[in-house]
Amino acid sequence: MSRRWLWLPAVAVVLVSWLVGVLGAGALQQSAEQLVATVSRLGPFAAPVWVLVFAVLAAFFFPVAILSLASGALFGVGLGTLLTLLGATTAATISMMLGRSWFTLRLESRMGPRASELRRRVDEEGWRFVAFTRLVPLMPFALLNFSFGLTHIRVFPYAVTTFVFMFPARWAYAYAGEVGWQVFQQQFSCLIVRQTYQ
Repeated sequence: MSRRWLWLPAVAVVLVSWLVGVLGAGALQQSAEQLVATVSRLGPFAAPVWVLVFAVLAAFFFPVAILSLASGALFGVGLGTLLTLLGATTAATISMMLGRSWFTLRLESRMGPRASELRRRVDEEGWRFVAFTRLVPLMPFALLNFSFGLTHIRVFPYAVTTFVFMFPARWAYAYAGEVGWQVFQQQFSCLIVRQTYQ
């Protein structure tokens, strides 16, 4: 793993600890177990349903980082990364097409001069600019995707570039999600033992 992503497991551990403190062990354990049980009951449909849920939520401003962590926790690093890439790429493509067809005027009025600059850069660099923004996000995921609707980039190279160049970050989040889930389970097993003997 690249050194720049080594902090993610630590963040997952801190997040789990914070949630335990805020929600209490029992409530958080029950919520997590319900989510895992719900996904497990879907059997072979779990993966496609998760991709669909991921895509819809991510397309409309739900934090992709949280969804990516959940993918790792629910499906492990390998499958979780693949499902995250599929969901995020679908969300990015949907948002871009909506931005291009329905929200062009509103986006241009909200972005101002940045809309012209984005259009110019994409026209000059093409897929390379999309790749750069996937490796180094310049703005929130959904807003960036809608903004690409203002450009002239074609849908296919946009989707392929998004899928390929999101891999490092999505893998890192899936890894952190799996590690965080393992820590979560260990933490609660300890808490349950302590509560049993108190």
